[in-house]
Amino acid sequence: MTEFIWFLYLLLIAGVMIALVRVWGLSGSKKKRPLKRTCPLCGSTLTQNQSLLASEIRKNQHESELKIKGCPYCYQRVTDG
Repeated sequence: MTEFIWFLYLLLIAGVMIALVRVWGLSGSKKKRPLKRTCPLCGSTLTQNQSLLASEIRKNQHESELKIKGCPYCYQRVTDG
C-alpha cells in the first residue's frame, strides 16, 4: 500500500512540474526576437509591416533573379525626383 502512495506522490510531482513548464515556458526553447530588418540599398530600418519592393527577372524556366528596387523610403525618393 505504501508503494502505491509513493507512486501517486511521484505522479503528482511530475504533473505539477509539467504544468509549471507549460505555464512559465521553461521548456528550454527561447522565444526568438524579430530580426532587425534593414534596406540593403539605403540602410533604413524597416518595421515588421514594411517590405522591400522587388521584381523577379526570369532567366529561363528553372532560374530567376530578384531585382531589389528599394524600401518605401529610398524607392519613394527615386520616383519623386
